[in-house]
Amino acid sequence: MRALDWAVTPAVLAQRVWGLGVSTQALRTRLRYLRLDVPGQGAAALQLATQRLVTEHLSSAVASAQDVTERMALSARRRFPLRLLTDLRSAVDSGRASQASLAWVLGTPVEEEDASPDDQADSMGDELRTDLLDGLF
Repeated sequence: MRALDWAVTPAVLAQRVWGLGVSTQALRTRLRYLRLDVPGQGAAALQLATQRLVTEHLSSAVASAQDVTERMALSARRRFPLRLLTDLRSAVDSGRASQASLAWVLGTPVEEEDASPDDQADSMGDELRTDLLDGLF
């Protein structure tokens, strides 16, 4: 990061954001932590939302509109560490957590035939029962 020249155009900044696979917010935070200055156009471009920066300034030779859309969709997905998923599945199997919590984490519907009446009563729609995750990690 320190070896790079940050006096860049929005197009170069968009290419760096894309290549690093980070958001503009994450890059701003890192640059601020490293006390690296981004002057002029680059500073203004760094204030844009990531999607807007890459949509407006990333060359189609670097990534197509479809590539940008696919990456934005993937970045919006829930992701949990595999260990947490394994521990939550074990907690469901042993009755320490509800099937609804596991279904929420996995982004799947609750399996009605496997769900107990308690699981259904504990279900909070799209909200994760964080109290059931205590002690899992």
